[in-house]
Amino acid sequence: KQTEARQVEAEGIQIREKVFEDGHKEIWYNNGNRKEVSSDGSHVKIFYYNGDVKETGGDGVERYLYSQTQTWHTKCSDGSEILQFSNGQQETRYQDGTTSISFPDGTIKTVTLSGEETINFPDGTLVTVSVNGDRRLEMANGQVEEHTASFKRRIYPDGTIKTLHQDG
Repeated sequence: KQTEARQVEAEGIQIREKVFEDGHKEIWYNNGNRKEVSSDGSHVKIFYYNGDVKETGGDGVERYLYSQTQTWHTKCSDGSEILQFSNGQQETRYQDGTTSISFPDGTIKTVTLSGEETINFPDGTLVTVSVNGDRRLEMANGQVEEHTASFKRRIYPDGTIKTLHQDG
């Protein structure tokens, strides 16, 4: 229930504000934006004229929806950021520079600040890529493959090792 409504003009910006019995406010700006503020001021939600939405809470978390791509960008109070894409992919960027990407098929790729990558596939395969480009594939069947600039090697669960050197 609305208890108070007023219209204000300041520096060429007109706003219309409504204050409700429970203390929360709705503010309309002449550019088409609208803001909702909780009664204690800790939660603010802004609806932009282009369809974007920004939410801030008392816990320090800020969420932004890019309406055109339906992508959520969340800034957490610990400094990490999360991007959630409409296709189900999620990317998390941590303060230490590590990035973790979760794909819709269950694959998870992690990249450290130094550039080392690990990729975990849903079938149990693990791929590690070193900064120098060396790769190690650990497969669900127990086989391991190593790829370096000078050789490719396959290690079988029974202990057999096959190596193919760069010169053939």
